[in-house]
Amino acid sequence: MGDSLMAKVKIQGHASGSGVLTITAPNTSTDRTITLPDSTGTILDNTSTLDATKLSGNLPAISAASLTNVPKDVTVGGRKNMLYNGGMRVAQRGTSFSNTTDSQYLTDRWASAIGSGFNLDTTITQSATVPSGEGFKYSLKVEADSVVTPSGSDNGGVMQILEKCDVESLGYGTSSAKSLTLSFWTRSNKTGTYCVALMQNMGNLSGSSRYAHIKEYTISSANTWEKKTITFSGNTAQALDASSSENTDGLRIVWWLATGSSDHNTGDTW
Repeated sequence: MGDSLMAKVKIQGHASGSGVLTITAPNTSTDRTITLPDSTGTILDNTSTLDATKLSGNLPAISAASLTNVPKDVTVGGRKNMLYNGGMRVAQRGTSFSNTTDSQYLTDRWASAIGSGFNLDTTITQSATVPSGEGFKYSLKVEADSVVTPSGSDNGGVMQILEKCDVESLGYGTSSAKSLTLSFWTRSNKTGTYCVALMQNMGNLSGSSRYAHIKEYTISSANTWEKKTITFSGNTAQALDASSSENTDGLRIVWWLATGSSDHNTGDTW
């Protein structure tokens, strides 16, 4: 055999250290090869973490299911939650409001819903009362200031208006109109049946300004947080108002707290 050149491996102790360097073979019958970089440097820093300058290439894919401590208003991989400020954290206009007029802003992106000049007579606040262990800091509290009885077309509640550009992807007015699932926590001192509705802006329909889809839910225990999950079918019959601009009223989500007899309607259908 002819002569061949071979690189030398030299293990040098630290001048001020007396520790023993132990190299342990892996528990496998397959040979393993470690290739050192072709340059002088330190692979591990003095805190035993990988030197950032030794990292190169692309990071591996990360599964969203493996992530923890992600805020509830954030969806990994894209905006799946269509509602804004569901955690009621942002309150730039204030934290307490007297609910007397329609579309009065509350915490950011939330508003009052008042019909026929009805006086719901409530105080609405950003409250620190929240479901325990769910990661929330605030809720929206609606508290009656007096007893009021709605009649006729009186109505009142709280809502969020989604702009047309937020809901165009639902494909309303087509056979493939998408359904929506609404999840929320609720708490009341009064048990019984309550209503939440989707209301679609119908400015292009003569004689009708809204398509509505009403769903009922039940509060079973007084002064107890309960989570509700409700699915609304897509509206295959009517598209969004084609004449309106992208930032106009597209879809409203309304929690009705009081309605007169004229506003009672058939539930679970558009």
